[in-house]
Amino acid sequence: MFERLMEQGKKSAEAQRVRAIARLAERAGEDLPPGVSVEAFEDGVVLFGHGLLRRMLSDVRLRAIGLLAKGESG
Repeated sequence: MFERLMEQGKKSAEAQRVRAIARLAERAGEDLPPGVSVEAFEDGVVLFGHGLLRRMLSDVRLRAIGLLAKGESG
């Protein structure tokens, strides 16, 4: 009985994780600076772009992606 309940909980948590990654990728991709792209992977979201580290320091849109991720987890 408890095994079935645990399995349902695991499936629900996995589906929720996949949806959160997709939402984060979609929201992050709405306002990216030119030359930056976002891609969802099984284990999270990755940003791609030339000079991304430097650009993250100077562009608030890129820094805000971390805040989006924090909001998805809460």
